[in-house]
Amino acid sequence: MIGNMGSFFSAIISYYLLHESLHIITSLFFDEFHSVKLSLIGPEIIYKSEIAQRMDLKWGIISGMSNFVTIITGYILLVFGKKIIEMKWSFIKKYFFYLTIAFLLVDPINLVLGPFIYGGDALGISQGFGINLILLQVFFLSLIHISEPTRPLYISYAV
Repeated sequence: MIGNMGSFFSAIISYYLLHESLHIITSLFFDEFHSVKLSLIGPEIIYKSEIAQRMDLKWGIISGMSNFVTIITGYILLVFGKKIIEMKWSFIKKYFFYLTIAFLLVDPINLVLGPFIYGGDALGISQGFGINLILLQVFFLSLIHISEPTRPLYISYAV
């Protein structure tokens, strides 16, 4: 039980480190980084520009790069899933199981539900790239659906 919880929390921390670090790196590149604030939903990157000013392409990149990289990383982990399953160390195998799930599902769920709760990356992507927010949400909802056929592989991870 402790191994499962340790693997789970290690994977969630790894997800947040990668996701939020990419927000920091891209915002530093565009000279928009101000600070990091911890909130109930996790770390929040504070930018120099006010929300009303975040309408151009750089905000699409700042908001979207972390989502793109984490989702692609999830699919890469999925491709290497059979190799990971063959690993001998239970903790590492479970860690990669939870990490794959986090990378494949957390961002799509956040991009679908986030605009209804707190705004988030979906609004930055929508406004920055000039994409209709509802179409963006439908696209990321479809990514959740595409991940559904991978369930048998996930079951193999956990064994």
